[in-house]
Amino acid sequence: MFWLLPLVVWWWSSSSKVVRAAAPYEVFEVPSFETRAVPLPPGLVVDRYVDLHLSLIEGTIAPLSKYELPIALRLVSFVDQMIWNCAASYHDEWLDAVTRERPLTAVPEVSLHSTDARILCSAFAIRASYVDVLGLSLTEDVPVFLETFVPKLLNFSDVGFPADLKAFGGCSDDEGATACALDEYVASKGYAPAAVGAAVAYDLLRRFASDDGWNAEGALGTDGRACTANCLPYQDTSDYEPSAGTCGRTPEGWCWEPLREHDGRGFFLRHEHVVPHVGRRARTKVVDRDDYSLELPPYDYAFEEELALDRSRFLDDAKKAAIEFFNDKTRISESLLGALIAKYGGGDEEKGGSFTHERLAWYSMVYTTAEYDAVIVAWKEKVRHSLVRPTSVIRDYDRNNSETVEAYAGPFRGVRAITKRDWQPYIRVMPHAEYPSGTGCICICIEQLAAKALDFLFGPGTVANDTDAATLSVGVFVPQGSSTVEPGATPQNDILLFYPTLRDMRLACGESRLDGGMHFTHAVNDSYTLCDGIGPAVVDYAKLLVQNNTSSFP
Repeated sequence: MFWLLPLVVWWWSSSSKVVRAAAPYEVFEVPSFETRAVPLPPGLVVDRYVDLHLSLIEGTIAPLSKYELPIALRLVSFVDQMIWNCAASYHDEWLDAVTRERPLTAVPEVSLHSTDARILCSAFAIRASYVDVLGLSLTEDVPVFLETFVPKLLNFSDVGFPADLKAFGGCSDDEGATACALDEYVASKGYAPAAVGAAVAYDLLRRFASDDGWNAEGALGTDGRACTANCLPYQDTSDYEPSAGTCGRTPEGWCWEPLREHDGRGFFLRHEHVVPHVGRRARTKVVDRDDYSLELPPYDYAFEEELALDRSRFLDDAKKAAIEFFNDKTRISESLLGALIAKYGGGDEEKGGSFTHERLAWYSMVYTTAEYDAVIVAWKEKVRHSLVRPTSVIRDYDRNNSETVEAYAGPFRGVRAITKRDWQPYIRVMPHAEYPSGTGCICICIEQLAAKALDFLFGPGTVANDTDAATLSVGVFVPQGSSTVEPGATPQNDILLFYPTLRDMRLACGESRLDGGMHFTHAVNDSYTLCDGIGPAVVDYAKLLVQNNTSSFP
C-alpha cells in the first residue's frame, strides 16, 4: 500500500519541525495520490475520502490475520475507535467512542474541522500506536505492516509515540493532569493531525488498552499474580481448567480437550485454550455480559456425531467456499462494506445519501465494537460450559473409533472411506471450547447492527430482512482454484456466493460452521439466542456519540 508514503513523509516533516501555539492555523489537506481499496462493483464512483478510508483499513488489518480471532477483534476495535476519535476531535459536537464525552484531544478551532484533517489524524494515530497498542513486533510484524500500510516508516527514529508527547506536562497517573497535558500538547502543535493522531492513540492506550483485562502485555501469570520476567502476552490469568465447566454434568462428562496440530515437518503441539480469562475479566465496551447466558445444551453426542459425519460426506465446492469465506472475518467485513457502498453510494447523493468517510468511520466503529462485545459474551459461556469439539468426539480413542465411514479425507483427497480416528474438519479448529459458536454470535450481531445502523444513517426502512421491503444483498465472487485449503483445485469453477438479505447471510454463516465440522448443532443455533440484541445496543450507544443527529455528518 504505497499510496500512504507521501502522506506520512509530507505530514511528518511538516508537523515535527514546527510548533504553533496560536492562530493563524494551517489548513490541512490530504495530498493527491492513487489509492487501492476493497473490491467494489465495476464502474462505481466512490468518494475520494471513502476510498482513502477503505485503503487505510485494508492496510492496517493485514498484519492482524496471524492472531487468534478474539485478539484480532480486540486490536481492530481499537483501530476503529481511534479513527472515530480522530473524527470527533475535528468536530464541534461529537463524543469520544469510549468515554461518551468530548475527546481530550478536541480541536477548538472550527476552521480546522475537515475530512482531510480527520483522515490524516487517523493515519497518524495508527502510525503512533502500531507498536504500543497493536503489539506488533519490530522484528517480525513490521515488514508486513510496512509493505501494506506505511512504507519506510522505520526511517523515523521514533516508531512509537513521539517522545515529547510522553514527556509533555509530566503526564502523571492523575486523569485530570493527563487531560490537561493532552490538551496543551495538541495546542502547542497547532492542532496538526500528526499531533492529534498521536495523542488520540496515546489516550486510548494509556487509559483503556493497557488495563482492559486481556493481559495483553503478560503482566499477570496464570495464577493472577504479577509476572516478574519472561512474561507471555495474553496469557491466561484465571488458571483455567476445562473440568470446572458445566461439561461435567453431561451424560458422558465430556469436557473440552486440547487438540493436536503439526507443521508437516515433525513438530507437534497441543492446544491451550485461547484467552479463557477474557470472558470474565476483559472489559466490555457497551453491554453488560451478565445479561447474556445460556443453559447447558441437551446434546446427544452419538446423534451429533452422525450429523457431523453426514455433513462431511456431502461437502461440495460451494460449501467449501462458504466455509472459508465465513471463517475469514476480514472478508465478511470487506464484502459487506462493498455491498453497503454499492447500495448507498460512495459520494453519490442519488443513492439515498453519501457514504462519506465520517459515516463510514461511525459505522465501522459500531461494527467492531459489537463484534468485540459479542466475543467476550461468547467466551464467558465457552469457558463456563467447556464443551468438547466434534474432532474429539469422532476421533475418541476410548471407543471403537476404528469404524470405517465415508467422509471428507483431507485436502485434495475428496470423500472416501476412512476410519473415524483419522477424521478431521475441513478447516483448522480454533483452540477454544465448542459451545457456543463465536462466529454465530458475530454473524447475528452483523445482521442486527447493519439493519439498525443503516436505518439511522440513511432513513427508516432502508434495510430490512423480508422480501416486501428494501433489502441489502451481498455477493461474494470466489474464483476457480482460490481455496486456501485446496489451492488450485477448489473450486473447480468460479462460484458466486449470493445472500439476498442480511438474514440469509447470517444463516449461511452459521451453517458454514456446521458444514466445516467445527461445531455441533446447538452451538450455532444457541449463539443466535445468546447474542441477540448486542448489535442494536451498540448502535443505540453510538447514536449518542453524534447526538442522535445524522445531519451532523458531512
